[in-house]
Amino acid sequence: MHDLDVLGGKYQEAQRSRDGVSRLGELPQTLIAAIVQRVTGALNAIPAFEGNPGVAALHDLQGALLDLHIGKRPALLQPLPSAGSAKDSFGRQLVKQYGLLVVKVLVSCGSPELEARSLVARILSTTGHVGRKGGKITEKTIWEWDAAADDKAKAFLARHHDEVVTSVGGDLSRARDWAEVRLRQPGLMSKI
Repeated sequence: MHDLDVLGGKYQEAQRSRDGVSRLGELPQTLIAAIVQRVTGALNAIPAFEGNPGVAALHDLQGALLDLHIGKRPALLQPLPSAGSAKDSFGRQLVKQYGLLVVKVLVSCGSPELEARSLVARILSTTGHVGRKGGKITEKTIWEWDAAADDKAKAFLARHHDEVVTSVGGDLSRARDWAEVRLRQPGLMSKI
């Protein structure tokens, strides 16, 4: 697991760097391929996963990432012609959904809405996320995300809201602690 931790750190370093590589010059695609290889190996070592077709899909993903690294255009990582074009990438959508979820949870636990939006904007901005056109995330940005939330985002909020409010016991202090941890998690930090 230490190796996976090191690779994950290098990946996040590459994502945050100005030139898109780690201090050692490693590209994110190469690091992800190595991470997928470690995860695949770990899963294969568990008897229940031996020969599991889901692990084969991870192998295909690793190969596609390595193909990208050498300049090939793997079919697995090409857009589908019928998919249309979404405004936001998956990562950006996820950041917005978690930002809105945090606001909704904080409000449910007694926070004024503007204060909740302010907290989310501050945390996301200090962790390197940016608003539309590369500007700072503000309370207005969070409000715009909410006003433009699609059915997918609304379903995400409905699916997670009650569970989180219950887990923090409706306590605003615990909800704020949860918000800090949730918005600084590595999975969201890598979506910058």
